[in-house]
Amino acid sequence: MRIRSLLFAIWTFSASCFSSETALTIYTEEFPPYNFLQKGKVVGVNADIVAMACEMAKIKCTFALFPWKRAMTLSLKDPKGGLVSTSRLPSREQKYQWVGPLISSPACFYKLIERDDIHISNKEELANYTVGLHKGDVYEQILRYWGFK
Repeated sequence: MRIRSLLFAIWTFSASCFSSETALTIYTEEFPPYNFLQKGKVVGVNADIVAMACEMAKIKCTFALFPWKRAMTLSLKDPKGGLVSTSRLPSREQKYQWVGPLISSPACFYKLIERDDIHISNKEELANYTVGLHKGDVYEQILRYWGFK
């Protein structure tokens, strides 16, 4: 039901704002299963939902896959650009016209299966380990907010 409502909202909004000749660039990153490159085409759960919404609204949408920080920067500079698969944060609220959520999932920390010695039950225990993530990722902001460097 949520997807159907989203598609209707995009179709209704686009019908009043765009002509059939409008072309949008949808920026995103390699983030399976939500968006990823397969046989030269951006596909995935979120990419497919947005592509379907564009098709229903009769808007030509082209997907552009970049590293996350570049995708976000390009989307903000492009008046006919959008960004898919991003977390909605207070710091981003005024930067975008939000549609969605398309889909949501919990965040997790992962470890090698052989590492029986790692047991983390709270964020303070993370300080004993190195955490890897993409520069500019939402989790970088969260970890900094928690006091991590």
